[in-house]
Amino acid sequence: MLRNSGRHGKLYYSLTAERETSDGFRTNSDLDQSIASTKIGYEIAGDTSIEFTAHYIGKEVGVPGSTTWPSLSARQWTREATTGLGYKKKFTKELDLSLNTYYKRDILAYKDAAASPADRHESTTLGADAQVNWLTNHWNMLSVGAEARADDVDSTDAGEHSASLWAGYLQDEISIGESLIIIVGGRHDSHSEYGDKFSPRVSARYLFTRTGTIIRQSAGEGFRAPTFNELYWSDAWGNIGNPNLEPETSIEYEAGIEQPVGKAFGFNLTGFERQVKNLIDWQEYAPFQYMSVNIGRANITGIEAGFKLDVLNLLTWAMNYTYINPVDEVTGEKIYTIPEMKLNTSLNLVLSTKTNVYLEGRMTKDYEEPGEDERKYFVADAKITRSVSLSSSSSGDVFFGVKNIFDRSFEVVRGYPMAPREIYGGLSARF
Repeated sequence: MLRNSGRHGKLYYSLTAERETSDGFRTNSDLDQSIASTKIGYEIAGDTSIEFTAHYIGKEVGVPGSTTWPSLSARQWTREATTGLGYKKKFTKELDLSLNTYYKRDILAYKDAAASPADRHESTTLGADAQVNWLTNHWNMLSVGAEARADDVDSTDAGEHSASLWAGYLQDEISIGESLIIIVGGRHDSHSEYGDKFSPRVSARYLFTRTGTIIRQSAGEGFRAPTFNELYWSDAWGNIGNPNLEPETSIEYEAGIEQPVGKAFGFNLTGFERQVKNLIDWQEYAPFQYMSVNIGRANITGIEAGFKLDVLNLLTWAMNYTYINPVDEVTGEKIYTIPEMKLNTSLNLVLSTKTNVYLEGRMTKDYEEPGEDERKYFVADAKITRSVSLSSSSSGDVFFGVKNIFDRSFEVVRGYPMAPREIYGGLSARF
């Protein structure tokens, strides 16, 4: 990876280039990927700036297929390019404006030696958004915004389709004393295919100043239109989209507590419930073939808990646990594509020699379908990074890492085994 950033007067910039290759661990699972990004900004005045961003990903991968239906020759090419232009203006200490516009173009091609011609999917998105923040007085912040987006897809399998979205939102943040903050807002979406939808939301946060305890509560409604892939996808393996999908609508509730214990330790606990109508999910309609469908009613409840311990700014230990109970209320069964439990833990050690040691562990347990063996795995990774000086005007990081330290066999998606132990290293340079 190469990085270069700098500033010349009112002009600033950042450039990044990265190349990654891998032979993979299964037959026809190789990877060749290039990534480049840039950011160029100019401060027109102390309170006004303009910024241009661009990001590109070019990737070729082998598509090995599942263990049941392997593919020895299928290839996939991806090209993703995104550009954006932003403008920020601070009129006064109380009033500011941000404007953004962006264009995204994605090309995905798939070719199997047994199939001709190649599948090709090209999608474009042109969008813009604006937001005004107004501090009406010391206890009230008002935010007003709007968004517009046009999506197009041209696919050898799905044909040509277009959709547009217009949205506006309003949010009012009210501070009552030092302890209580209430946020009330709403968003109105107008979709070319699915009509109008208003989504309100309210949240509150209360701080007990003596103990540092924070209590949070929120409730709101949500709306999500199906993506083009969910509507029109088609591939050689029989996986298909569903043009008859309805948009997801949801009502969400959340409550939680945060508690610091001194300056070095803190923990949090959150409970949540999400009631979804027409949840969009990919389900098996034939052996190893999937189609996007609406689940009429789904109820997803769960808890999330975590803590963080910081010892003398040298050692940081963090852990997060999530339990989810997703139920299809029409059939009474679990939604098997949503995991039952996730446990993440990390340990970060900073040494005086400009060396950083990072350890991470991830445990996941899925819900098992009837007759299926237990789906549970634990994976650990490690990485050591050392900052180095390359010259008087450049620096970098030398890194060495191991993924899947214990060489566990596991699957995140059924039928698609993940990589065994992987050892890697490299140099990241900044000029």
